Amino acid sequence: MAPLAVVALQAAVPRLQLSLTVLGVASGAALLVAFRMVNPPGVDDQGTSVAAGAWLGLLLCVGLAVGAYFVSREAERA
Repeated sequence: MAPLAVVALQAAVPRLQLSLTVLGVASGAALLVAFRMVNPPGVDDQGTSVAAGAWLGLLLCVGLAVGAYFVSREAERA
């Protein structure tokens, strides 16, 4: 479903605006993940923590934000 939304957005919105939108969403998501890492929800019933998933989520959000930044820089030059 998400890939279809991206294709629809690409058709409707210029490349610069789309990359800036993705940059904003990814940056916000990275901030939320970082907040949860600083203020963790605790341990679930099985005794496992969410640390590995949180680090992976933070890494992916930051990577997405960096990628969107570079795309927006390319769109500005064109």
